[in-house]
Amino acid sequence: MPELHRKAGDWLENQDRISEAIEHLLDAQAFLPACQLIDTQVEQLVGRSDMFRMLGWIRRLPKDLARSRPWLCIAQAWSALFLDDVAQIELFLQAAESAIPEDSPAELRDAWL
Repeated sequence: MPELHRKAGDWLENQDRISEAIEHLLDAQAFLPACQLIDTQVEQLVGRSDMFRMLGWIRRLPKDLARSRPWLCIAQAWSALFLDDVAQIELFLQAAESAIPEDSPAELRDAWL
């Protein structure tokens, strides 16, 4: 069944049906491709205050993977703010900062921070 979900996720991504693609990739436990798609949706979801969808996806990822991606850490920090979980905000932002690759272009680093 995971292979079927993976194929569905790939097909849906090619059809620009990203939310559905993410769901199928998560069902297939194809976590890295799911992360890559979630990364592309963070700004849009935060802008729409669609925190619950975003958090639902992030919570289905392995924790170490979710904390290794700057945009996912930033998304979790925003979610913590909206959920009034102030104690977690700094932890997520620190994780985001440490997850930024050293060789990232300055403009990309500025976008993350």
